[in-house]
Amino acid sequence: MRKINWILCLMLGTSFFISLSVKAQVFIVENAMETKLFSDLESAVDAAKDGDNVYVPGGEHSIKGSWKGYDGKSDLKNSLAISKRINLIGEGYQSGGTSSSIINNRIYVLNTASGSTITGLTFSNHLQLDNTSNVHVSRCYFSLSSMYGVIGISGSGENNIITECIIGGAISASSGLSGSPSTKSDIKVYICKNIINSSVSNIQNSSIKNNILKSLNSTSLFDGCSYCNIENNIITRNLSTLSASYSSFKNNLLVYVFTSAGSKYNTFENNIERQDINNIFINYDNGDYHLEPNCLGKNAGTDGTDIGIYGTSFPFKDNRLPAIPYFSLKTIGGETSADKKLKINIQVEAQDY
Repeated sequence: MRKINWILCLMLGTSFFISLSVKAQVFIVENAMETKLFSDLESAVDAAKDGDNVYVPGGEHSIKGSWKGYDGKSDLKNSLAISKRINLIGEGYQSGGTSSSIINNRIYVLNTASGSTITGLTFSNHLQLDNTSNVHVSRCYFSLSSMYGVIGISGSGENNIITECIIGGAISASSGLSGSPSTKSDIKVYICKNIINSSVSNIQNSSIKNNILKSLNSTSLFDGCSYCNIENNIITRNLSTLSASYSSFKNNLLVYVFTSAGSKYNTFENNIERQDINNIFINYDNGDYHLEPNCLGKNAGTDGTDIGIYGTSFPFKDNRLPAIPYFSLKTIGGETSADKKLKINIQVEAQDY
């Protein structure tokens, strides 16, 4: 009888995989025509073509190379630049996932990668969207705690989405990268159903909706934001200053109050202020952010659903898995039978968007 001690990679249809008994890291690049395996993230991304899926296995992944910048003169060590439209897919994080897919170094998403999706990953460093449009970042965990841009946004673009993420630091617009075709920071982004532990700053012409905004640092929560629709958020921090401008604040729920200090030409409508945090969440300290049955935020959003991450038609997904089928049961026999058959029992659970 033959012992089975290799990695089993099942490609069933399109858009999902499974890896077992991992001795080496295997990154999978998949398209409609072929599937290829790689030993590191850089090689996989380099080999991918527009529209390909790049699957990142569980475990920690470090980037060894550097990026020279648009002008070829920079030396951004341990950094990866994504210049093609790809789908970068991890195994999810925290509850539900078999193991987190952790990227330890900085990733830049460039203009030519517009239309990319990034999901199911843990970032222990920064993610920079530079001059992009239609990039969708979902169900990722940004573990770095920083008042600066853990998710950095620069350049001109539109229809970028950041949703259902846990963000240890800030989402911040900034100047473009060295040699970038644009250094403006007026990118348009939809920030929805995230748990943000710091601030949202310098964002313009954007929607900031149904988030939980803790803002643990001393910076102003919406510092430099302008022309934004800020709706249906739960804000637990005392806003001693509000330096946003030309923005609308609707149906937000606050532990404290909005203040006019630093505020310019903003409008305020149907906000719920001075709420005891213990009367808002089921268990704030333990991370259960479902609303208490008698919370004033129930069905009080602009769309008639709950204020916070469990509002909208598609609430925050508690198991935080990417929107690809998840293998909820994997039983693989350790050896073949006398007739060279191997017992395999696999159950697949569909994941919604």
